[in-house]
Amino acid sequence: MAATNKVTTREVTSGDFATAMPYTLKQGDTAVDLTSKTVEFLMINASGGSVIALTGTGVVGDGVSTGQVSYTFSTAIPKGTYFGFFVVTTTATGFIDTFPHDGNKLKIVINPAPATGL
Repeated sequence: MAATNKVTTREVTSGDFATAMPYTLKQGDTAVDLTSKTVEFLMINASGGSVIALTGTGVVGDGVSTGQVSYTFSTAIPKGTYFGFFVVTTTATGFIDTFPHDGNKLKIVINPAPATGL
């Protein structure tokens, strides 16, 4: 029986820069050890095309041995549906792993900012 791919959805309001978007990097059920690794973030529009180019800006490794990372948006993203990826590079070898993987997805829904003066 084939495994069911998991979609993790994070909702963000356009223009919100204070709240980080957390994610745990795993290979199977095991957290990725981020020792001697760099982590970057990439986001694409669900209909195709890069929205946030690969960047280390705004990425924080919150737990080196627990695989916990977070990304804080630094620019307003238009409302819509996107897919996000954390790209992990091993410093010594340059080998790259992209998360989520194995068919899993990190879906990011950018909601419109509320009208001011409410």
